[in-house]
Amino acid sequence: AKPLIHAKVILADESRALVGSINLSYASLELNRELGVLTAEPQVLARLQQVLADDWALATGAANTNVVDWRRAEEYVGKQITVEGQIVRTHDTGKVTFLNFSEDYRSTLSIVIFASAYDLFPEPPVDYFRDARVRVTGRVQMYQGAPEIVVESPDQIQIIDSPPRSRAPTSGTAAEPVGAGPATVISWQQAGDYVGRRVTVEGEVVRTHDTGKVTFLNFTHDWPGTLSIVIFASDYARFPQKPAELYLHRHIRVTGQVREYRGAPEIVVESPGQIQITAGSEATPTPAAPAGVVPWSQAGQYVGRRITVEGRVVDTHDTGHITFLNFSSRHDAFVVVIFAEDYALFPDLPASLYNGKKVWVTGEITTYKGVPQIVVHSPDQIEVFP
Repeated sequence: AKPLIHAKVILADESRALVGSINLSYASLELNRELGVLTAEPQVLARLQQVLADDWALATGAANTNVVDWRRAEEYVGKQITVEGQIVRTHDTGKVTFLNFSEDYRSTLSIVIFASAYDLFPEPPVDYFRDARVRVTGRVQMYQGAPEIVVESPDQIQIIDSPPRSRAPTSGTAAEPVGAGPATVISWQQAGDYVGRRVTVEGEVVRTHDTGKVTFLNFTHDWPGTLSIVIFASDYARFPQKPAELYLHRHIRVTGQVREYRGAPEIVVESPGQIQITAGSEATPTPAAPAGVVPWSQAGQYVGRRITVEGRVVDTHDTGHITFLNFSSRHDAFVVVIFAEDYALFPDLPASLYNGKKVWVTGEITTYKGVPQIVVHSPDQIEVFP
């Protein structure tokens, strides 16, 4: 006979749960001897929420549609949610490990695992989750202006796509490396056949919609259930104009990973380098990466690209948590950022080490509040000249 689970659970407001034997009946509440446990423990709530979601998916035959893109986490502060994304950075301070979905980690979601929980994982979290695509369940809270989820148990993290080095072949075919797509460009109508793969899709944008938090580019007016290109407001500053205006009525090629959101395929675009305009009112191929060193004053033209910039540091400022290297008295022009957690890697405090020096700095250009920047994690990224 199949085992029967007779326990019941009530999950309320994503903050409390009651687990026990009680039925909502007169006999159970008034006559029988029953037992229940009321808990507000985050790891227990996370586990219960995942179990309920999995059971519901099995019962209905539907996929879990309650997963939130990690970029939307800040919209759910104070709530318990499940986020999904690719880990691109991990860092272990010795006391805490940070898992990040963006190199611009100081203003985006961090997954936080304290050293007291390290032994619960099969490997150190800094290595175990590196480059993996994950789903993380927990309560979103704000810390120093950025959202975070604290993970206290492995049950809160599900790896849904392992790094390339550990992926095994399936169905007798060679494993496909992450980032690989079909050999040729596909039409936007075919995108749903490539969920989980990195591809280049082609089509004409006939509809755009900017909600204020996200812009959608669509290839048909009958867009529900079809491919959407998604650009979040946090990335708008990387584009020369509003994406909703820039790509409307343009024939484009978009490169990225196809994922499914609420039953429809989508590609999330974080950089204009993912989109090439091939036809329209004015075809504008994406500019090529620079062949050599770029003056710091031109850094803003290469947002989303890894380049080397050149200039003299004319001002430095150490807040105690972060050091800024400035190349102009105008602090809204370009800045190099070094976080305190990396100070020990440098032979001296960065504010003193680089002040007044001519340098080459290599890294990805990102933006923070509209200002182009390079975040430096290692002295190897900075070369000093006399």
